[in-house]
Amino acid sequence: MELPLGLALATPDVVLEGVDERLMKYVEHLALVHQLLFGRQLTITSGKEGKHVQNSFHERGLAVDLRTVDKDAEEQLLFMTIISFSAPAQSVAVFDERSTHDAKHVHLEFHGA
Repeated sequence: MELPLGLALATPDVVLEGVDERLMKYVEHLALVHQLLFGRQLTITSGKEGKHVQNSFHERGLAVDLRTVDKDAEEQLLFMTIISFSAPAQSVAVFDERSTHDAKHVHLEFHGA
């Protein structure tokens, strides 16, 4: 899969094949905004691969994780504000996992019909 402008994978092991097209379209648009604002690519840290909780949306291709640790506090605030305002209109739920065991990312899940 060729990645769109502004999007990067954390490792070659990240699997985007089978991730819902609507979720990926949102992430692609988010990547363009990210590139314009921060001058660097938006990094996907997880797609369908990896170990996740039982019945995870990742396994079904309905979730991705996006890196946040590469941003300072002000950049993280701006990034999270943009996601918080834009995601609901795209049927995407946002889980800010920066305060959990893995403080390096935000989790996006697609809940559209």
